[in-house]
Amino acid sequence: MSESDRLQALDEYRILDSFPEREYDEIVELTSAMFETPISFISLIESERQWFKSIKGLDVEEAERKYAFCNHTIRRPNEVMVVPDATKDDRFKDNPYVVDGAKIRFYAGTALVTEDNWPIGTLCVIDVKPREFTQEEARILQILAQRVMTLLKLRKENLKHRQDLILTKDELDRTLNRLIEAQATARIGSWDWDLKTDNLYWSPEMFKIFDITLEGGDSLFEAWMSRVHPDDKAIVKSTIVAGLKEAKDAVIEHRIIGSSGEVIWLETIGNVKIKNGKVVRMSGTVQEVTKRKKAELKKVIYTNALKDMMFNLSHKVRQPITNSLGLVDAFEAHDLSENTVQDFLKYLKASVRKIDEHIREMSDFVYNSKEELQDMN
Repeated sequence: MSESDRLQALDEYRILDSFPEREYDEIVELTSAMFETPISFISLIESERQWFKSIKGLDVEEAERKYAFCNHTIRRPNEVMVVPDATKDDRFKDNPYVVDGAKIRFYAGTALVTEDNWPIGTLCVIDVKPREFTQEEARILQILAQRVMTLLKLRKENLKHRQDLILTKDELDRTLNRLIEAQATARIGSWDWDLKTDNLYWSPEMFKIFDITLEGGDSLFEAWMSRVHPDDKAIVKSTIVAGLKEAKDAVIEHRIIGSSGEVIWLETIGNVKIKNGKVVRMSGTVQEVTKRKKAELKKVIYTNALKDMMFNLSHKVRQPITNSLGLVDAFEAHDLSENTVQDFLKYLKASVRKIDEHIREMSDFVYNSKEELQDMN
């Protein structure tokens, strides 16, 4: 038997130095009553000491292992060790607990054995006078020891369940922290409205987006609506009402007014939860989309400006093109003198330059607008 493995098995129960427990005390009381002994106990054998989980008849909490009768008991874990008269047993006749102290004479003990066959402690009865112990009594003592092990097994299982719960809570905490960090990075908040209790939950990022700090008694719903842009209040309320009445999900973009007066664009997604044909919950997300909305607005402005420029450019370019075509027609229709040709070429060159000027103007506008749009994306 490996002592280190045995001690490890004992440690898994986390029983040493624990508080008294009624269930163990009742077994000890029952054991003393059944065998009519003044002393009985449940003990756990550590490396250097014998610690008593429950004890009757002696006012001690622990003893040195080297003097413990139970140190011998755990070496033969499948047997009941019986010492009818300790004064006549060479192993114990000089033991301080026999010579002095409790003046032990009779001892009967059986090991507390784990499912992996590790003896971690004992259930024992002691008398101050010699006596015998029958096989039937030994069998009953082993049954009682099994009841002790049942308690210890339940304790171990409870410890494991508790540890699993702690690990689960830790994992949930880590997941929640990751979610909060992700929401902060993406500027996304989440919300949940329980219609039965009228309880409205906001994630931490929701409070940051709306820049709201509630005081005692404040309504979260009212604080939220107070931030909604006056021109958007109607569509926000109608969307909520439609979701409740028609039991349908919704996506809406609207504005809120920040604490400094700035306009902030939000995209709100709401999903309904239905039970027995009725909406019982609404939940969803809110994401700030101000940058995207500004980019979209600028693209609209750019597109409209480009349309206007193309319209104006068509008028600006039409005149020099018409002039150029007229000069070409003149070349084809008349036999012109050299001086007249030179004059026509000057007019033609001027018209082409005018066309080039308008084309450059359009190119500069397109290039500069493209740069601004890229900076916004």
